[in-house]
Amino acid sequence: MLLQEEGDVMSRPVNREEVKEAIFDIVEDKALGPDGFSSGFYKAAWSVIGDEITGAVQEFFRTGLLDKIISPSKNAFVPGRRISTNILLGQDIFHRYNRRNLPPRRFTLVL
Repeated sequence: MLLQEEGDVMSRPVNREEVKEAIFDIVEDKALGPDGFSSGFYKAAWSVIGDEITGAVQEFFRTGLLDKIISPSKNAFVPGRRISTNILLGQDIFHRYNRRNLPPRRFTLVL
């Protein structure tokens, strides 16, 4: 259970310095993100992109949505969908593939 002050701190909007601190805490030799950039890029360009990044983080905390990152195919993050939906989709693809005797190259295109 949280104390009132802890709850207040956790429910207030994040500020630019908190976002910057979080970004700068990421080690630079990690794999590239889904956007193709490493944390080193964000650190080097912070003076130019810091406000935009902060705005995106604040919007996420305000709305709980990552529309440009979470696509409809990522079922675990879409309200009302289950991870098992992807399993069922995969089984259906394999089942249809086996029934049609398609060459492997064609199967790759389906995925």
